[in-house]
Amino acid sequence: MVCPTTILTEEFVNGPLFFQETNFTPLYGLNSYSLNGPTDDHGNYPVIKMVVKDGKIASVEYDEIIAAQGVPKSKDNYNWEPYFSAVEYLEKRAVEVNGDVSKIDAIAQATGSSVKFKDMLLAVQLQAVQLKDAIYPPVELEPDNRGYAPKLQITVSGGKISKVEYYEYNTQNGTPKEEGVYNWPAYFEAIKYFGETAVKENGNIMNIDAFAGATSTSDKFFALYRTLVNMILLVAKQ
Repeated sequence: MVCPTTILTEEFVNGPLFFQETNFTPLYGLNSYSLNGPTDDHGNYPVIKMVVKDGKIASVEYDEIIAAQGVPKSKDNYNWEPYFSAVEYLEKRAVEVNGDVSKIDAIAQATGSSVKFKDMLLAVQLQAVQLKDAIYPPVELEPDNRGYAPKLQITVSGGKISKVEYYEYNTQNGTPKEEGVYNWPAYFEAIKYFGETAVKENGNIMNIDAFAGATSTSDKFFALYRTLVNMILLVAKQ
């Protein structure tokens, strides 16, 4: 998993979209939102419930369900104490920071559950708020040792994510990798898949899979996507 230093353009930091305080304006008159995630290779799937009150997250409940049994992990059926300590911290911290996942640390010995929790928190918030229409300033990572840097830009229209553009470009001349020049077909298949699937799934990162044959590109995409979706949510909660 990539642990990036995300570069924020001056447009984002100094522009009109930047924010300090955040509040929800709940959609559809609802104040309770829930979501189930996909089943993982271990036969478990995450579930989350979020309650919004007075424009803030009032509570978050998270579980991982053992699919074969249809019951959540508990100390009676799952012998890993760090998981339970992590969930307790993550639920509490999500309320404290009003859903800003950049302020929620992953927990040692429960990193997988920490990542799932944060991704589920992003996804359930996308259900709860009307995103602000904009072509959001891009985010990128530092270039690799060959001088290529990944960049991501998201467009929101009609309150929904409508376009997701990811590419890797040569920082020496500013040109993106091109088919016929960069000889790795899986890269081009992957970036097309990421963009199309993100829009199709209304931004829900839980339903976007890593792409076989493009593992590094997948890691970079997810790192940037989490960062930018979180920032778009923070803008929506102003």
